[in-house]
Amino acid sequence: MPHGRIETRTIWTSSDVPEGLSFPHVIQLVRIMREVIVDFGLFS
Repeated sequence: MPHGRIETRTIWTSSDVPEGLSFPHVIQLVRIMREVIVDFGLFS
């Protein structure tokens, strides 16, 4: 029975910090997204 896992990670960075951000001394923003698809053979 085939099974597996596909994992995709995306990292976005930006030095365009919005005005009025309430964190002092911030010079860069980072966003990390992770998507995991697991197939236990149930849909094959």
